[in-house]
Amino acid sequence: LLRYFDIHFQSDLLVVLDDAALPFGKLRLRASGQDGGHRGLRSIEQTLGSKSYARLRIGIAPTHPVETPLEKYVLNPFEKSEEKKLETLLDRAAESCRTWLTSSIQQAMNLTNQPI
Repeated sequence: LLRYFDIHFQSDLLVVLDDAALPFGKLRLRASGQDGGHRGLRSIEQTLGSKSYARLRIGIAPTHPVETPLEKYVLNPFEKSEEKKLETLLDRAAESCRTWLTSSIQQAMNLTNQPI
């Protein structure tokens, strides 16, 4: 798709993903970086041959210890307490994406990476 649409991944690609390493509700926007053990990011980096693309991580880590293996945890439905916060979280993520599209990456990171 990048070749077909002549998309320059260093400046025109934003990958949005869930991240079980971040607390539920935390957003983290970066212009580039490591995969942090995330298999999806690892696959993208292998395909692109680069780590230089923007990524918006959306934290989904449980608020309390769970016995479920990570591979199964990420496929479970959200808890009731999380469902109540989900709309606000997704609105914040969408605003981050809009800011990334219309402003500089630095402005988008300043908006997104602030504590809530």
